[in-house]
Amino acid sequence: MRILIVGGAGEFGSFYARLFSKNGFKVSICDKDEAAGETFCKKNNIKWNKNCTNLKEFDTVIVCIPNKAAPKVIEKIGPKLGKGALLVDFCSVKTEAVKELKKLSKLDLELASIHPMHGPRVKTIVGRPIVCIPIKQGKKLEEIEKFFAKKGSKIILSTAKEHDRLLSIVQGLTHYSQFISAAVLKNLCTDLKESVKFGSPNYHLFLSLMSRVILQNPELYSQIQMGNKENKKIWKLFREKSEEFEKICNKNDSEKLKKKIIESAQQFKEHESILYGSDRAVNAINYIVETVRHHIGKRFMVENIITGKMHYGKITGIENQTLIIDEQGKKTRISLSHVRLTSKEEMKKWRKQNLKPMHLDYSFLVSKECDKEIIKKGLSHIKFCSIKILDEYKSNKLPKGKKSITIKATFFEDDGLERIDELIRKTITGLGFSFR
Repeated sequence: MRILIVGGAGEFGSFYARLFSKNGFKVSICDKDEAAGETFCKKNNIKWNKNCTNLKEFDTVIVCIPNKAAPKVIEKIGPKLGKGALLVDFCSVKTEAVKELKKLSKLDLELASIHPMHGPRVKTIVGRPIVCIPIKQGKKLEEIEKFFAKKGSKIILSTAKEHDRLLSIVQGLTHYSQFISAAVLKNLCTDLKESVKFGSPNYHLFLSLMSRVILQNPELYSQIQMGNKENKKIWKLFREKSEEFEKICNKNDSEKLKKKIIESAQQFKEHESILYGSDRAVNAINYIVETVRHHIGKRFMVENIITGKMHYGKITGIENQTLIIDEQGKKTRISLSHVRLTSKEEMKKWRKQNLKPMHLDYSFLVSKECDKEIIKKGLSHIKFCSIKILDEYKSNKLPKGKKSITIKATFFEDDGLERIDELIRKTITGLGFSFR
């Protein structure tokens, strides 16, 4: 399937451009930001469509741009698509986009509105809900749905009205309450780090969840809040309930407050898995802390889930729930709630891509009967480097009963040449071999 993603240089569009491309689809992108689009395509081996042209050559066109701009783009490109093509939007607010898609129903097109329920920071779409609003179904939409199912996502069929109503709760209420909480914190805290010193696991989780909204994409979250008309009910009810609880607290009526908390909690009793989810999150934070403590003084790599940047260096300590890592002499501080522990394979790959490799060659004498694979196995226990046997040399010029083995040791610059040299020499002499 040939897919064009309109807005493919943005965070969400580029996420799906890479995902579809890695899974065998022929992907092209277009974007108003030409410089970002061309750079992205060159880096990811994806085709750049400069002015959103030749639309008839694509089987599927995905509109992945801000909610406000999507309807006009749908109206403009719909009539230019080839017969039987699928036109989809990935908007997070559906009413206006779906209204515009329905206007194209008389054309020979497949039409659908899809909302993948995740942000661009996720590593996988396994287990993620994918809301699908079919408008005019066909084989191409079936193929896209099969792709999501194969990747482990859950397809949820809906309508524009139901989607926006429920998303006013899932996104509208969640984001709105976090905006307000962040604004309150700004007024209360001259230094947020001071409050973190006293932070309970719940408080750290609270800050972590809030920061995912506040720091990631203010423009997007602002559009979601303003674009969904159902959110007006949320704002009104939020204000009313806030005032209601404030009055109870001002009257110092603890019994009434307790009663209100119990009443609000009733809806959660049938969904205890939500509480277990927070338990897992808190335990995950504790696990990160313990793992980082274990690696103090050692080289380690973590990812800042807010910036998406990898940080590699020596862990020097933890202060006020903040990781301190020495990156080639530069001290970097990252909130532990923003830390993702990376795997050994990720660190190995990063080092290979970012650090300069170094080599040392050695020649030493061993018994003629000594098998070179046994030698290689003995040397493989040397930490921080890989060993390759370059040559096995036999000559009458060598001492009787001896042959020469030449090896190459490969390691990274930060391993330290002198340290590696000392380790290798100790290992070779410890195995009973002598240098030439």
